[in-house]
Amino acid sequence: MHHDRRAYRGVHVVVQYDERNIEAQLRTRMMHEWAITVEALSGRLATDLKGGSGPAPVLALLEAISQAMALEEAGARVGTDLQGTIESLRAEAVPFLGRSSAMNEPIQHFLLVFDHEQGHLIDTKEFGTDGDAALAAYATKEREYRDRDRIEIVLVGSDSLETVRFTHANYFDGSVTVSKYLAGI
Repeated sequence: MHHDRRAYRGVHVVVQYDERNIEAQLRTRMMHEWAITVEALSGRLATDLKGGSGPAPVLALLEAISQAMALEEAGARVGTDLQGTIESLRAEAVPFLGRSSAMNEPIQHFLLVFDHEQGHLIDTKEFGTDGDAALAAYATKEREYRDRDRIEIVLVGSDSLETVRFTHANYFDGSVTVSKYLAGI
């Protein structure tokens, strides 16, 4: 498990398969829920919390919660000091977070297909809450483009496409296009 000051949690493994580098992101169910929550909060606040941007009280709260989750996943008990810290930071973060129904909505699934050579999205599909259909479509796209190493296929869970456009802005705003100039480095 990876834990850093921005409270991002997950393990990234890059392997070579069929002469292509493939990145796999390994998460426990708790890590996945954490990632979806941070992305939803990023969308709500219109900032990149995962990247360390945003209100200091919110970032501090996320860091403390991440520490507690890491302890729980390791089978350890979250001490009263950390619990107290979380409660205190939560009170400081509430004015920034407010109340939103988005956090109570079911997770929506979105498939993005990005062509690094052309520098733009070539496909975006919405699957609503049908995770099985989204995963099947992801597998189909992976097979379809398996011989094109400049095509990136991303399956994202979020509260809305608007949030995905924010949390994965690089696919929508053209900033990924620089990657074609760095290929092979």
